[in-house]
Amino acid sequence: MSNNEGVDDGDAPDLETTDPIPVDAAASTSDEPEKSTKLATARVWAIDLLVGGVIAAVAVLGINWWNDRNESTNVDTNATTPTSPQFTFPSAPLTTAPATSLPDGCAPMTPNQQGNGEQYVEPGDAELDATKTYTAIITTSCGVIEVDLDVADAPISANNFAFLAREGFFDGLTWHRAVTNFVIQGGDPDGTGAGGPGYSVPGETPDEYQAGTVAWAKSAADPAGTAGSQFFITTGDAAPLNASCGDGVCDYGIIGHVVNGLDNAKKIESLSLGDGPPRAPVYIISVVIAES
Repeated sequence: MSNNEGVDDGDAPDLETTDPIPVDAAASTSDEPEKSTKLATARVWAIDLLVGGVIAAVAVLGINWWNDRNESTNVDTNATTPTSPQFTFPSAPLTTAPATSLPDGCAPMTPNQQGNGEQYVEPGDAELDATKTYTAIITTSCGVIEVDLDVADAPISANNFAFLAREGFFDGLTWHRAVTNFVIQGGDPDGTGAGGPGYSVPGETPDEYQAGTVAWAKSAADPAGTAGSQFFITTGDAAPLNASCGDGVCDYGIIGHVVNGLDNAKKIESLSLGDGPPRAPVYIISVVIAES
């Protein structure tokens, strides 16, 4: 530094020159060496203190900046990672349904699958013999419901139901609709009332409906008798269904009639909240077609 050089050369007359004397050099070439030395030393200390203060200030600012940066990073991280909404979807295997009051004979257990996940272009041939009796044994989480398929009078409908049952299409699906004193409805792979097997067929319609009738559900826009995979069991008053009949044609394709376990179907209906999903999940565990 120039100040240090001035201290080292404080007694050198060589610095006397005809050139204008710089301000810094003036102190070092004074006729008062002791005073010059003290001034130079004070200046060095002042500059050292100043430099030290600057360094300390920079260090403090740096530490504060780092701390602020860390705090800012923590705040930003928390702000950009909010707790995600949690959704629960059906999965296999499930073990228990949400706790609720169930009728006697209904279990809160759920199946190990929800349908077979298949969609079809058309139904296959179930090879039903019109001279034989075919019973659909529908095991539900509220007991067994046995349905005799109407093979003789409704061969298309019976074949469609037997085909889907043997494919495991119904196994694990919900009874997604229960209407008080009317029907329970299932067979929808989506569980929303909008799903199906990927096709529809023109099923046969009955002369009338009664308690225990099993028939195909359809939309209002579909032709009478249209069959997909959604079906219902009449558990109560069939008058609204019979009101759909006109000119010898009823709206809903016939599948068969409950011969055993209608009381179990009514247990499912008792979970109705009026019209819609039952207040607790109820499942079709399996559908087996027995031949005799």
